[in-house]
Amino acid sequence: MTRRLFLKVAAGALTMAALPEGGLAALSQPEERFLWLRRQGISDELKMIYFKDGEIVKSAYDQFCDLARDLRADATAPMDPNLMHHLFYVQQRLIGMGGPDFIKPITILSGYRTPQTNNSTEGAAKGSFHLKGQAIDFAYAQMDGAFLGVLAMQLQAGGVGFYRGRDFIHIDTGYVRSWTH
Repeated sequence: MTRRLFLKVAAGALTMAALPEGGLAALSQPEERFLWLRRQGISDELKMIYFKDGEIVKSAYDQFCDLARDLRADATAPMDPNLMHHLFYVQQRLIGMGGPDFIKPITILSGYRTPQTNNSTEGAAKGSFHLKGQAIDFAYAQMDGAFLGVLAMQLQAGGVGFYRGRDFIHIDTGYVRSWTH
């Protein structure tokens, strides 16, 4: 482990210690939640209030599903709305730690996948949560993937996949677990 990675993981561990027991569910819930997302490889970008008055905003959810579509097959599917909450949490923690310099979009690399796309994706699991609209691979403004993973693990809500030497992570809404490739 490099010194730089060690310091980032250590900072993440300190941040994790500050998180209330119970992860995301224990945090105060703002009345409105904002996400800034973009999709790698295309010009699609969203700045949206996705949660208001205690519920998901339908038009924002539909835009999220479209942004997370399978680009190879040009196929859209319903995405698990909890992914929006997970992305919000990570984005807010990064902004909170870094201030205005960290106000940048989350870059979605992969969301929903058709079986054909999943079969042709290197390293994809046969029963991938991407097939069910329950997974997102994402990056954040040249942030180290290991650090993003530490933040995502604080949610205690789903899977987190780390990819050595890569600056992105996988999150899903399945059972709590983590792995490294």
